[in-house]
Amino acid sequence: MRRYLRQILIFFLLSAGVAQAADLPELQVVSVRGNRYFSAQKMIGWSGLKRNKPVSQENLTDAAMNILNKLSAAGYYFCRIDSIQQDYSSDSSLVSVTYHVDEGERLIYGGMEIIGDTLSLDEDFLSLARPGNPLFYTDLGYDLSDVIRNKEEAGHPFARLDIKDLALHHDTLSVAARLTAGPQAYLDKVRIIGLRSTKPNVIARETRIVPGEPYSLSRVQRARQRIRKLPYVESVSVPALVPMGSNRYDLLFQVEEARSNSFDGVVGYQPGADGEEGVVTGLLDLSFLNLFGTGRKAKIHWERASENQQALLLFYEEPWIFGLPINLWGEFSQEILDSLYLERFMAAGATWPALDVLSLKGSIFQEEVLPDSVGELVGIYKSTERGGALELEYDTRDYIDNPIRGIYYRSRAAASIKDYTATSGLENADIRHYETDVSWSYPVIGRQILNLQVHGRFL
Repeated sequence: MRRYLRQILIFFLLSAGVAQAADLPELQVVSVRGNRYFSAQKMIGWSGLKRNKPVSQENLTDAAMNILNKLSAAGYYFCRIDSIQQDYSSDSSLVSVTYHVDEGERLIYGGMEIIGDTLSLDEDFLSLARPGNPLFYTDLGYDLSDVIRNKEEAGHPFARLDIKDLALHHDTLSVAARLTAGPQAYLDKVRIIGLRSTKPNVIARETRIVPGEPYSLSRVQRARQRIRKLPYVESVSVPALVPMGSNRYDLLFQVEEARSNSFDGVVGYQPGADGEEGVVTGLLDLSFLNLFGTGRKAKIHWERASENQQALLLFYEEPWIFGLPINLWGEFSQEILDSLYLERFMAAGATWPALDVLSLKGSIFQEEVLPDSVGELVGIYKSTERGGALELEYDTRDYIDNPIRGIYYRSRAAASIKDYTATSGLENADIRHYETDVSWSYPVIGRQILNLQVHGRFL
C-alpha cells in the first residue's frame, strides 16, 4: 500500500511541475524604451532573454540586472530601470515585455589625492584612470593596487591604502586616500619547507636572493617563478614573510616536489640458431632529474634489439659550478647498426641563464663513424666530425610541461668539419646546421588551450 501511495505522490508532484512549466507564457517581443547612448538591440542582447521561449518573473528580473550590470561596467553608475511593462495576449499564453530604462549620466573621474607616505611613488603610476575621462571601476581598482605595488616594490611589503573620502560633484567623482607605507623590510634568508628528498639549499639558491637585500615585490615574484620552473618541483606557494626582528624577515616557500626520477626496463633472450649462443636483448632507461636531492641530472639509456643492433647513451649535468648559476654537462652515445659500422658521439657544454627568461648555451662535440670491413665494401667510410654549437632559449611559459600561457623560442647554430680517411676518396666537408623552434600557448575558453608551434631545420 505504501508503495502505491508513494507512486501516486510522485505522479502528482511531476504533474504539478509540468503544469507549472506549461503555465509560463511564451516571450513574444522584447523592447527597450528611454535609451539614449546604447541601442535597444544591444541592451536586449545584454538581457539574455530569448524570444519564443517560456519566461518567468524571475527571468525578467535577472534580465533587468544583466542590463544594469552592463551599464555600470560602461561607466553609467546612475542607471536604473523604472518599470518592466508586460502585455499579455487574451489567453495569457504570450507576453511582450518592455524595459523602461534611464541610463543616467556617465560618471567622470575627477582624480585621486593621496596623502601620507608618498615620497617613493612614481609620478606616472596612475596609468589607467585619467582625470576627465569616464570612470571604470576596474581601472580605478587597478590603480589603487598599483599604489600598493609601488610601495611594495620600494621595500614596504606591509603598505596599506585607506579610502578616506569619495567626493561626488554633479557627474564627477574624486577620490581621497591615505597611504601608510609601514616599515621597510630586509630579507635575511630563504626557507624551504615541504621537501621530502631535495636539499633545501638546492632550491633556495635558485631564488638568487642575497641576505640583507631590501624587499622587492618583483624580485620575490621572480624567485617564485624560478622555483616553479625547476623540473623536480610540482608546485610552490606564494611566499610568506617570517619576522626575525629589526625589520629583517625570512622568505618562506612551501614546495611540493614532483616525481623526478624514473626507471624503465625490459630484458629478453634471443635463442641462437644452428648451435650458436643466444643473445640477451632488452631496454634499460634510467632518468634522474634530481639525483640524490642535489639538482644534478643524469640519464642512462641502453638498448639491444638483436645481436647486431645496440645503443648506449650516457648524460650528466652538474648545476651551479663554483656557486654560480652555470651548469656544465657532458654526453656520450654509441650505436652499432647491423654490424656494418659503429657511430660514436661525444659532447660537452655549459648553460648560463642570463635572465629569468633567457638562457645561453655553448657546446663542443665530436662524432665518429667507424665501419668494419663489410661496411667499407658497401660505401661506408671512416669519418670524424668536430665542431661547436651556440644555442639561445627564450621562455616565458608559466609551466614547462603543460603551459597555459607563454612563448618559447629556441635557436641553435652549429658549425663543424667532417674529415674522411684518405682511402675513401671523399673530400672533407664544412657543415652548417641551423635549428629554430617556436611555441605559443594561450587560454581561450575554459580549460581549452591554444598552442601554435613552428619548427625549422636547415643543413
